[in-house]
Amino acid sequence: MRGIKRLLALGISLMVVFSSTAAMADMLTNDYVDIKLGGYMKLDTYFNTNKVVNLDGPLWVDKSQTELYDDKEKTYGAAVRASRFWFKIGAKGLPEGYKLNAHLEIDFYGDYATSATGSRLPQLALRHYFVTLDMGKVALVVGQTWMIAAPQFTSSFENLVQATKGNLWNRMPQISLKTKFDIFEGGKLRFDIGALRPISARDAAGVLVDNGGTGEITGIPMFQGRLGIDWTMMGAVSTFGISGSFHRETYADPGIKVAAGGTEAALPFEGDDTVNSYLVAADAKLKMSLVTLTLEGYYGQNLDSFWGNTAKYGAVFVPYTDGVNSHVEVMSVKEVGGFANIGIAATERLTLNFGGSAAYTLSQDDYNKDEGIDYNTPDLTGTSKLTDESKTGVPITMQYAVYGNVCYNVFKGFSVGYELQYMATKWDGQDKTAKNIFNNLMFKYVF
Repeated sequence: MRGIKRLLALGISLMVVFSSTAAMADMLTNDYVDIKLGGYMKLDTYFNTNKVVNLDGPLWVDKSQTELYDDKEKTYGAAVRASRFWFKIGAKGLPEGYKLNAHLEIDFYGDYATSATGSRLPQLALRHYFVTLDMGKVALVVGQTWMIAAPQFTSSFENLVQATKGNLWNRMPQISLKTKFDIFEGGKLRFDIGALRPISARDAAGVLVDNGGTGEITGIPMFQGRLGIDWTMMGAVSTFGISGSFHRETYADPGIKVAAGGTEAALPFEGDDTVNSYLVAADAKLKMSLVTLTLEGYYGQNLDSFWGNTAKYGAVFVPYTDGVNSHVEVMSVKEVGGFANIGIAATERLTLNFGGSAAYTLSQDDYNKDEGIDYNTPDLTGTSKLTDESKTGVPITMQYAVYGNVCYNVFKGFSVGYELQYMATKWDGQDKTAKNIFNNLMFKYVF
């Protein structure tokens, strides 16, 4: 009975805090834990000059949009999906030198706005849900939070922060260890390592059930690590790191078909159906007085798990022929990319950010086979060509963006900002680059 009363009291307290716009980091406490609540409400109003995929966080520009402004394809809208709520739980009564904390955070990015109701009735998403046991030099993290590799972010207002355009990131279930050691005055050595659940953007089997996609069915976790140095000297704070990630993905027969004389046949799926996904990244962050410089660069393959390879072309199915026999193999797509961001705290209320990012697909010709080739197969006689639904390849060869934004803190907790972003998508086989200008007027209340 006492437990039920405690749950009721906690529930009522949570509702009171969330419903009060004046609640600034309210604290709930009992004999066991302290609970701190917060978050922000954010409205993004956006205007795209051309047709893009994902309007309030543009991922790429439609291949037809080679001019900066298209009267027929321009889009205006508004979204509140980036708003979020969180609470932190800190345990009491632990042995000296130990800290136990939990963090739960939700936003409204549970699904893309694919319908008229999707933009105004967004779905909840579990951003972070993890527990940290801090033992001083070593901390154990269990739950879902940021991946270890490529840890830096741009300061773009765009909700997906340059995803598919040079910024790798994701939040994943994991067990990780984070260590820090003093190596000289003002300097700390950090080493983070973890086992994460492998998640692939490509899943041909299902939508609503956790059926084990290409990243999961190999039966081994994703491994990530980062070695970094934090250095404070003469008021300047700098961070340098090298990180990496590795996992494997197993693919099923894609059923690529050829046709001859009105008859279809599937090409045999040969070779190793398990391919590697890996990345190596270098990052740096330097804060000097009013200016902060953030840099990150990476190289890897099969990076769709981290918003690389335009989010869905981490690996592709490629048909081969020796002139007599034909087959299909799965091939990981290689990519290089990165970003740079300069942040300026102009005044106590005014901040500015300028930056750019880019992602480039390497060895493009290896993934795009000639559709006019005769892919012979014993099941067919005559000239055998790929069917329309079996065309393969990586359609986007490069993406980049350049942006600038300004944010003004009107009063404590409430700010208004504007960002102008030029983005470009280079489509394979197309001479002109697809272009778009993304405008974002943002209102944000932090509580």
